[in-house]
Amino acid sequence: MLLQNVCGGVPGLLDKATFGHPGRYSYCIGESPVDNPWESLDVARGFGEADSAVTAFAGEAPINARNDWSDEPGQVLATIADAMKPSHYTSGSFVIVVGPLHAALFARAGLARRDVQEELFLRARAQRRRHETWTRPGRRRLRVRLSPRPESFAGLVVGYLDNGKPNSDRLLDLVAARLVNEGVSSAVRARKDSIERLAEPEIIDDLVARCDVVITGVGDCAGCCSCTVQDGITLERRGIPTYVICTSELVTIAHIAAKAAGIPEYPLTVVEHPLGSLSGELLAERAEDAIKQVTAARTA
Repeated sequence: MLLQNVCGGVPGLLDKATFGHPGRYSYCIGESPVDNPWESLDVARGFGEADSAVTAFAGEAPINARNDWSDEPGQVLATIADAMKPSHYTSGSFVIVVGPLHAALFARAGLARRDVQEELFLRARAQRRRHETWTRPGRRRLRVRLSPRPESFAGLVVGYLDNGKPNSDRLLDLVAARLVNEGVSSAVRARKDSIERLAEPEIIDDLVARCDVVITGVGDCAGCCSCTVQDGITLERRGIPTYVICTSELVTIAHIAAKAAGIPEYPLTVVEHPLGSLSGELLAERAEDAIKQVTAARTA
């Protein structure tokens, strides 16, 4: 009524839209200082805690991403990402408003605001022909079969996919040197161009063509961990057993990515966090821990 009687937004005259909503003029979203488990948005964007700030955004009507039946962060994130996908044609940006209950759920899982943003960035992509869509319990979900793990590495060609994180190459070198004692036939090396992107199709194709198994890592940040897990499951889809190495602080992120990619029970090789700042003896200890887990993972 206000838009029509005061502002003159009469349908068919000034208002040419097929559908309308009150927010076409404006609407405000307040950030709770009590129920927010993270720092406020204005502080995250560089303002001081005592500053008063407003973020302006030119957006469409709000889209409700409802998931009140799940207590799994991955399922909630997938629901939000699914609501984002139809908006890709506009090539714009998103403002994601998370309610207090879901914010608390993410915080309990160890996810910071940046982690949620990176997960949604990865999940809201629409480039894959097949993708996971979490729905109400009882609906059919896409599942990927885990490739059988070898009983022995003797005589196998092992691929090492470096995701580009600092020290990942050195850790994989140490693992490769140690696996020579397990009778590995030869090694194939590959390195991704970006830590926060999926492995290039050419790299995946080459590893599938030349390798019996692949070891990839190391996931020690949210974005690179998710991509590394997805790379591993891409290889699993192609029939290549793949061991994904991640650090202890990123296990939750890795499980979320694995569930979204279709293998909720995907086995991880977990080493102590951090990795990128280590040198010498500590790095060797991480490598030895990874080797023990990889060689112990036998097909049941």
